[in-house]
Amino acid sequence: NAIEKLEELINKKIEYKKGLMQKLLSGELRFPEFKEDWEEVKLEDIVIKMKSGGTPKSTNKEYYNNGTIPFVKVNDMTKNGKYLKETEIKITEKGLKNSSVWLVPKNNILYSMYASIGFVSINKIEVATNQAIMCIIPNNEIINTEFLYYMLDDYRKHTIRFIEQGTQGNLNAKIIKNFKFKIPPLQEQQKIAEILTLQDKEIQLNKNKLKLLKEQKKG
Repeated sequence: NAIEKLEELINKKIEYKKGLMQKLLSGELRFPEFKEDWEEVKLEDIVIKMKSGGTPKSTNKEYYNNGTIPFVKVNDMTKNGKYLKETEIKITEKGLKNSSVWLVPKNNILYSMYASIGFVSINKIEVATNQAIMCIIPNNEIINTEFLYYMLDDYRKHTIRFIEQGTQGNLNAKIIKNFKFKIPPLQEQQKIAEILTLQDKEIQLNKNKLKLLKEQKKG
């Protein structure tokens, strides 16, 4: 019974957050202290750097054995969720130097272009990524990183019309750079991000409780 009730509560909270996110990110719901108009921008105008990763040659064991550099693939992002704190694979310094891989400083945005398209994470550790991931370093004088995370997450509903049709639907760097958003001033962005982060924390807390209850029941 407890498991059933908690699952119901989690689903309600997820739906509530979805609706709230839609209202807050469209400007439909605003705080009385903020009066300024929202400005339309392209993604490339509000970032310092946007570049995809690469993959060291998988047949060369020197690039992977005893590696210390976390190497992100899309499934690491889907597994970790909003905050990426660990990866399945690590690469070596040699692998980093002998490929198009680069180091992404922590607290930036990772955006998947292939496989689970439009999936977003914030890396809480310094990482390298493969070519399926666009690494985005936001200009924090214009855009709040957490706010951009939610904007890109919400933008997922639009990506279908941009996807290139090949053997599998993919996005490319040019398409992503031209994503258009309306953004509020920095302080309002911060407040929106704080409210949505709070919702995420509540959902995660309940998911952790659910996991414990399921383990107890199994025991």
